[in-house]
Amino acid sequence: MHMCPKCGKTEKEKQFLEAFCIDCYPFSFRIPDVVEIETCKRCGRMRIRGEWVSFDKKGMDEYIAGKCKGEFESVTYDSGKQQAFFTVKKCGTSVTVPRYIEFIKKITICQDCSRMAGGYVEAIVQLRGNEQAIAKYSKMLIRMLKAKSFITKTEETHGGMDLFVGSTRSVLESCGALGLHAMITKKLMGRREGRRYYRTTFSIRFED
Repeated sequence: MHMCPKCGKTEKEKQFLEAFCIDCYPFSFRIPDVVEIETCKRCGRMRIRGEWVSFDKKGMDEYIAGKCKGEFESVTYDSGKQQAFFTVKKCGTSVTVPRYIEFIKKITICQDCSRMAGGYVEAIVQLRGNEQAIAKYSKMLIRMLKAKSFITKTEETHGGMDLFVGSTRSVLESCGALGLHAMITKKLMGRREGRRYYRTTFSIRFED
């Protein structure tokens, strides 16, 4: 019966690779002691690779894997147990190697939530014309814009609806995805962080 020369455990207690048990085998990969990820206290999104994203198991695994170096095929991470499970091929077999990596949430507030709390508006979407079309497309726009950015407020106006949005880019992308054509105007509002700050108005008219 094999006995690990490092810890003394036997094949009945642990899986073996060559002369060592799986806990003592000298795998050639390096892992961090701690992985710290900024987490927004308001929306719950995490900042991964410089972007604020909703928690996603696959994204977390890929992020943890990016922090590790060495000979392994894949990594999954259990945030509850704070363990990374490395899939490694050795000696003609595939083994799963657990390693402890402390996961720390650094509680902060993301730029979108900070701006939303301050009533920040970068774009205004004006929907005018056919009431049924406005009702239909406003729901789709609101859903898409909330997924991409945030809506500070909505207002029903005479003959339509206005959406006050935190990102001009999100409006451009959403209108493009829905095939909506808008008349675009820009107004200089001042300076933010040394740069000119514009508010963009998207005027969309639905024919009766």
